[in-house]
Amino acid sequence: MKNDTLKKLFSPKSIAVVGASSDLYRFGGIPIRLTKDYGFEGNLYPINPNHKEIYGLKCYPNISSLPETPDFALFCTRRENIIPSLKECAERGVGVSVVMTSGFKETGKKGAKIQKEMLEIASKSGMRILGPNCMGIVHIRSKLMATFTISIREDKKLLPGSVALITQSGAIGACMLSSFQESSIGISSLVSLGNESDVDFSDCVDYFLDDKNTKVICGYLESIRNGEKLKRTAQKALEKGKPIVLFKGGATEEGARAAASHTAALTTEKNVFEAFAEQFGIQVCHSYDEIIETVEFLNDRKKIKGNRLGILSFSGGFGSLCADLAVENGFTVPSITEKTQKKVRRHLSEYAPVRNPVDLVSLMVSRPGQSPLEEVAKIILSDENIDALCLVMGVYHHVGDKIAEDFKNIFKNSKKPVSLAWLAGPEKEILKLREDGVPVFKDHLRAIKGLSSLIDLEGKRDSNKTLSAFEKKINIKRKEKARRLVDSSFIGKNRLLPLETSIDLLDLYKIKKTETKIINSTKAAIEFWRKNKNPVVLKIHSDLFTHKTEINGVAINLDNETNIRKKAKEFLKISDKKQIIIQSMIQDNGVEVLAGISLDNSFGLCMSIGLGGIFVETIKEIKRVLPPVSPETVIKLIQELKGSDIFSGFRGKKKLDLKSLASSISNLSLMAVELSDLISEVDINPIIVTSKGAFAVDIRIFLKK
Repeated sequence: MKNDTLKKLFSPKSIAVVGASSDLYRFGGIPIRLTKDYGFEGNLYPINPNHKEIYGLKCYPNISSLPETPDFALFCTRRENIIPSLKECAERGVGVSVVMTSGFKETGKKGAKIQKEMLEIASKSGMRILGPNCMGIVHIRSKLMATFTISIREDKKLLPGSVALITQSGAIGACMLSSFQESSIGISSLVSLGNESDVDFSDCVDYFLDDKNTKVICGYLESIRNGEKLKRTAQKALEKGKPIVLFKGGATEEGARAAASHTAALTTEKNVFEAFAEQFGIQVCHSYDEIIETVEFLNDRKKIKGNRLGILSFSGGFGSLCADLAVENGFTVPSITEKTQKKVRRHLSEYAPVRNPVDLVSLMVSRPGQSPLEEVAKIILSDENIDALCLVMGVYHHVGDKIAEDFKNIFKNSKKPVSLAWLAGPEKEILKLREDGVPVFKDHLRAIKGLSSLIDLEGKRDSNKTLSAFEKKINIKRKEKARRLVDSSFIGKNRLLPLETSIDLLDLYKIKKTETKIINSTKAAIEFWRKNKNPVVLKIHSDLFTHKTEINGVAINLDNETNIRKKAKEFLKISDKKQIIIQSMIQDNGVEVLAGISLDNSFGLCMSIGLGGIFVETIKEIKRVLPPVSPETVIKLIQELKGSDIFSGFRGKKKLDLKSLASSISNLSLMAVELSDLISEVDINPIIVTSKGAFAVDIRIFLKK
């Protein structure tokens, strides 16, 4: 969608308020009062047949009677009046309508029917709709205050700034707007989405990505109506280097659904969203304070050149905690140089730790009011081994003004990123710092994560470039061939793709597998063994059981005719298909890995990677990613798994072929993209990774109904 379609939403030249009220503190009066008081420079038209004038403005009986066609219509009227007025707007060619009125889809079938009719009217005329059931919109530079919220202070105007707030909850949006106003954080806009009948979250994010006045996009998100659209928008944000910070609600374990595969059973709405956020560098906050602090920090961010963190703390204990948290969040905590240590030592006691973290406790206790905090921070920031600084202070209310002044100077004068944390600090001083444009965290973890977000943003931008190149491997001809394979297959009631077709798909997408054959006789089993001259694995061929091991339907390492014949006869007798699967036994000791695909209601197909076999259900550590995914990203995800050392030659064992594994999994992601309209679940468990390659051993593909 082109952003010019929303231009009239954010920068209208004329506004009509349908359902205007003479009471300037009621639903239909607040937007008139606010918009006029903020100095809107266009024409503002109150619509109400019962008044001749409202707040010094001529009042009109309806849209049709206006002297011009307004760019923007704001609906503050009762639900039953919406459709007639909206039809007038459509006939006049109004560009955009904002419907703050409630009582639509959120209330049931009757409301949903009216909402549908409303959208149909708008669509025919090309009019865009925000809402219904929303709090409206604020756009500071346009002096547009089309909202009924009472959270905006009259004695202190909202400041123009570079933070855009998009929210699916009007109440949360109002609270955040109030906090921004109190902290003197300037905003570019506030958009309350309501029911998202037309204009949605992605539309607004996309608009602000192209807005030169917006540096940070902040949002409250409950539901995702179009995951693919949001994914494209997030990818664009990465390309532009604009951070997105989200406060996410509504993603609970209750969103998990029963599924046939390991992958889907371990996938929930919550962890798919977390995978999406991680993949595209979106910062997810878990508390109200955290999102305000993170937005504030990113709004005045400095570019970080590396991950080497300096830590300056008022306490040795907090210094140690910060060091641990720093490593967990992607930082190293290197020693500062001998030269720097000597400079720091001049300001501290001879016993104070000065390698990194640097401990200020002796100084803060002995002479807190004369502490050379600023000087020590400046010295550490000048060190060649340090890319950023986390400064943690606690309490010290009696010298709060001195610490606040030091904080301000350190932050303002540093060319490197500085994250400031003041634990249990004086609210008065913290608020004053925020008013001066100095972000302060109230928690040391959030201070570390704030800095980490800078690294994450840069790293994800590089990954995105790699992904963009990889996406070119999507192949139309291969897609058509794959679809023909699926279409020509017999599909049972459970929508499980026949194993023969699944094997053909693995071959088509160059996913290596162990030699596999479906047979119906003991003779065929013996012939397979003799031909391959290796031990074999026998499996019951059945669609009735998810896990063959649970019915003792797998026999491994069979290496003589007697055992093969005996087990083949046994399995053929109990198989509902009267068939068995025979495979070459992988001789090289390897590690079992799971790779799977499951269907998410919001984002479509999601990939999962983890340790396979029985460990997937015991350890339950799964990395998730939205396809397609490059081999480089696959390797990174695998290396993040617990116990990933086993892949690199643990305890004298051979180094495993991660490159081969990554190639197979990334090719599987291409299959997911090319067959996204057909596939619901894929389970490859396991892929056995050896020193000589990675081989799929068991595969199950389920189709959509």
